[in-house]
Amino acid sequence: MRRLQHRNQHKRLSIESESATSGLVVTQLAHIVDDVARDVFRKLGSGLPRSLYQVALLHHLEQSGLAVEVVPSTLSSREPSAIEREIILIDKRLIIECIYEEGLATEMVEVYRSRLGLDVKSKNYEMGLVVNFDNYSTDAASKVH
Repeated sequence: MRRLQHRNQHKRLSIESESATSGLVVTQLAHIVDDVARDVFRKLGSGLPRSLYQVALLHHLEQSGLAVEVVPSTLSSREPSAIEREIILIDKRLIIECIYEEGLATEMVEVYRSRLGLDVKSKNYEMGLVVNFDNYSTDAASKVH
């Protein structure tokens, strides 16, 4: 059995195995992702290509014992001219899009949130997170319901 000791600011969460993640509410998974993403940013710093942050996040989430896979975005498969995007899927309920946008304007945050929101709705996921690895901060992970 894998064991993950996750320290959140307010509580401690213990996961016995990958199948135990299904017992977590999606917001608990989002907190775990947020903490792991913050650690990845601390280790790698700023200024790297988005793909490196995504690979590092994927690796650390797998190391944490979460059921993780990479899937194509629904939008990528709809239009032949669309830019291919891969998103991280956790426990078949939570999707993550990693971005690296310097000085991201509020309007662009809404574009990413809307785009991810379409993926959430079309596949019936419970939540989506947009994680911007430029100057990662607490509010950089935007929740989409």
